[in-house]
Amino acid sequence: MNYNLILISFILFILAYFIGIKKQIWLLPGFNERRIRNKEKASKLVGLSSLIGGLLSFTAGFILAIQPEVVILILIAGYLFLVIYTHKKLGSTTKTNLS
Repeated sequence: MNYNLILISFILFILAYFIGIKKQIWLLPGFNERRIRNKEKASKLVGLSSLIGGLLSFTAGFILAIQPEVVILILIAGYLFLVIYTHKKLGSTTKTNLS
């Protein structure tokens, strides 16, 4: 039994609750809350993905055949894909000029 993966799963379950149900997007450091125009859809998407990631890491914590590094890599890749997808699909349509 891998207790680190089980701890990560509980953190992801807590994030899924606060983001998916309570709509607290500010908890995520990679998301720019001002650029997301549909916060309801974004919070459901991120909450659901956190729940799936929590279930993945929870079950992998009990299965000794799965390497923890592989699970962590999958979670990080999924989170990065989610940040890019959310900013591209749910972000604002206006472009900002930083210069």
